[in-house]
Amino acid sequence: MGKGAASTVTRECGGDGASVDQSAGIGKSGSPKMETLKQQIESLNDIVIRKTQKKIAEAKAAGKEPGLEFKEVQARLDRGESPNVYFERSEIPVWAWSIIAAACIVQGCPNIFAFVLLFTFMYLWFDFYSGVLHVVLDHPRHIEFPFLGQPCLEFQWHHHIPRDIASKPFMQACGDLTGVMSVLMSYWFICLHDNTFGRVLISMKLFAAFLGQFNHRVSHLTRKEKPAWVKWMQDSHILLSDQDHRVHHTEPHDQNFCIGCGVMNNAFNFCLKNICSDPSLWGIWFGVVSFCDIWLLVKAAEATGLSAALGFAV
Repeated sequence: MGKGAASTVTRECGGDGASVDQSAGIGKSGSPKMETLKQQIESLNDIVIRKTQKKIAEAKAAGKEPGLEFKEVQARLDRGESPNVYFERSEIPVWAWSIIAAACIVQGCPNIFAFVLLFTFMYLWFDFYSGVLHVVLDHPRHIEFPFLGQPCLEFQWHHHIPRDIASKPFMQACGDLTGVMSVLMSYWFICLHDNTFGRVLISMKLFAAFLGQFNHRVSHLTRKEKPAWVKWMQDSHILLSDQDHRVHHTEPHDQNFCIGCGVMNNAFNFCLKNICSDPSLWGIWFGVVSFCDIWLLVKAAEATGLSAALGFAV
């Protein structure tokens, strides 16, 4: 990639660039424009329409097919439907599940050692898990699938508007997880109603997911916009670093899918290259694992005596 291309990616994704993409409501100085949340969402959707019209015209002039993310938006416009890719999310489920999960951890975790060990594990596990979800949502053909279509469309537009997540408040970024979060949390709390260790694990996975949204969001801020502690944690690879995530935002967007903390990117890149590269098969894996990972971890901890050793009642 040439120097000019590299600098373009730096500006669009955040990092050290002094000038950033203004299309997500951020000015050249890095200061957010004073807009209400509704105006921010409307601004993002206006950008979608403008970019779609431009890309469709360019593709037509070149005799090429535009990407499915552009074709989907244009098809909605042609049908007279709302072309919106971005929506305002309710923050109530985020707060509600956060309170429930926090109560489960405080009540169920027997000691600080168990908390640190288990959260570290779930943080790394979610990083890999987020990579699988990212592969599924980034696949153009999945836009045509029921239920997956809208999340896929927003994820793929993130490549064209990298600052979208940074232009929204953190709680709105967490709200993007509301649907799948509510389904999985309800499922696991029903299945694990009498298992303290399992409830602690799924609660930690929830907070790992929210932390992943924070990590992804700050990876698209410029260095000047970040507090010193965020920069230090990114440089230490505790949080997702700009450099690691910028690799994914370089075409063809086929590496570094993990957006939890990014530590698992090398392992997941290896899996994509050497084990399976089919996004649909990864989608099946994601669906199966989402509904059995905590159960498998509980059984493994019970079989090895780990849960008892950490102080959980058997």
